Amino acid sequence: MRGIGISRVLGLWLVTGTWLAAPCAIAQIQQQIDGCVNDDKGFAPAAQIGACTAVIQSSKWSGREITWAYNNRGNAYYDKGDLGRAIADYDEAIRLDPQYAATYNNRGNAYRVKGEFDRAIADHNEAIRRNPQYAVAFNSRGVAYEAKGDFDRAFADYGEAIRLDPQYAIAFNNRGIAYDAKHDLDHAIADYTDAIRLDPKYAQAYNNRGNAYYHKVDLDRALADYNQAIGLDPQYAAAYNNRGNAYRVNGEFDRAIADYDQAIRLDPQYAVAFNNRGIAYEAKGEFDRAIADYNDAIRLRSSYAHAYNNRGLAYEAKGEVDRAIADYDMAIRLDPKYAHAYNNRGLAREANGAIADAVADYGAAIGLNPNYADAYNNRGNAYRIMGEFDRAIADYGEAIRFDPNSADAYFSRGRLYLYGASVAKAQADFRQAGELNSKNAYFALWLDIAERRDNVPSHLTQTAKPLDMTAWPAPVVRLFLGDMTPATLLAAVDDANPKIRQGQMCEAHFFSAEFVLLQNAKEEALRLFRLAASDCPKSFIEWEAANAELKALGATP
Repeated sequence: MRGIGISRVLGLWLVTGTWLAAPCAIAQIQQQIDGCVNDDKGFAPAAQIGACTAVIQSSKWSGREITWAYNNRGNAYYDKGDLGRAIADYDEAIRLDPQYAATYNNRGNAYRVKGEFDRAIADHNEAIRRNPQYAVAFNSRGVAYEAKGDFDRAFADYGEAIRLDPQYAIAFNNRGIAYDAKHDLDHAIADYTDAIRLDPKYAQAYNNRGNAYYHKVDLDRALADYNQAIGLDPQYAAAYNNRGNAYRVNGEFDRAIADYDQAIRLDPQYAVAFNNRGIAYEAKGEFDRAIADYNDAIRLRSSYAHAYNNRGLAYEAKGEVDRAIADYDMAIRLDPKYAHAYNNRGLAREANGAIADAVADYGAAIGLNPNYADAYNNRGNAYRIMGEFDRAIADYGEAIRFDPNSADAYFSRGRLYLYGASVAKAQADFRQAGELNSKNAYFALWLDIAERRDNVPSHLTQTAKPLDMTAWPAPVVRLFLGDMTPATLLAAVDDANPKIRQGQMCEAHFFSAEFVLLQNAKEEALRLFRLAASDCPKSFIEWEAANAELKALGATP
């Protein structure tokens, strides 16, 4: 969050020798003045509006003398969110005193909040023309330029505000926000730190610095800053929401949900907090709760494309693919440049068997974000399913170029190289996948198969060391280590969940087929590959691989 810099003007209570009033009347009017000035923010906006209205209607001042009351009542309407009335009061203040720089600045802030950035900038220009030393107006104009996406002018204005007032914590905070938006996180952190140095009780600056650390994935520092922000302002809903995000990324889902709960308690209209709590519930596998939260986020903000996208993910996780696609459709309709929604709809369409439509969606995602590694990887998978291996390999290559740590892309490309008899290339890709994720047993198994086919000494003894040998697919690894036979591997398939048991049986048949094929037992390998091709879920890699192996062996499923 940022500070803006509303200018509040003092009203002066002057007693002249020509006007006398009873002490109680003087006290009452002084109370109204104090309420209208509201210098210590001790009056709520409604009370300040009432006090300013009483001052305006008192007939004790007229003309330029009453300008301050209209300005301050405009500020109170601004704080209340009633921008129309705020602007009307600023208009009247400017009519009464056209040289009143503070009111131009304040009216500019109101126009900016309304989204009328050019009118806002015009007003800030007028404020600066009347007072070239007015640091607050430079800061405010910087906020308006930033809202327009004109960061160069925003930086120039924040810099000028800081030059005019080196103690101006708000300007440092706002320049930090601009650096954050430009992904220049180190400069952002430096500015937030300066804001905190100048104002150690500046909760927003702590929150914003926490956001910068969050974006750097320095979660410990982010959490420390969010804690500080909340300690300074226990009613700060955004800080609770942001701390919840940090806990969620850290895998502490219950603590994240507790923070989202508090954010929603403080602000029941906080759509973002509902959306984020939904993400946490979804990460816990509580899809119905996640969907309920996304529903609330959409109810509060009907144009919330991210909430539609996230609800689509939850529906898809529940197997309700058509409802997922409908949500992705809505997310794209609301934000036609939402690359993630196209990618996710592609995955859903692929799950529905609409592979060509999926390819089109992945292509749209790539068109919007040419560096989108996941979309390249997913389109590669779709091309692989379609049998267009050359195009798949090209897409996996792009995925790896944009994300050199994509173990899945190396693994998928390695399998295609193996199907195409480029065994050395397959080994290289499987080896790289294993280096990126040494705890993935399947990467180790496929590397072993590729090495044995090329008569290269097996490295499975070494690659098996980081693996969890107490859980599936440990029995498959033991088969290739020589500690089990295909028969004992099949006997090791045992899970109370029928779907998990089916998957284990699928893998046992496929890897047993690969194992006996390496022993030149072709007929037994064909039998086992056919079992895998007929019994494996089609979403399993082993189903696709079994069919590829049967084709390579000149057989049919």
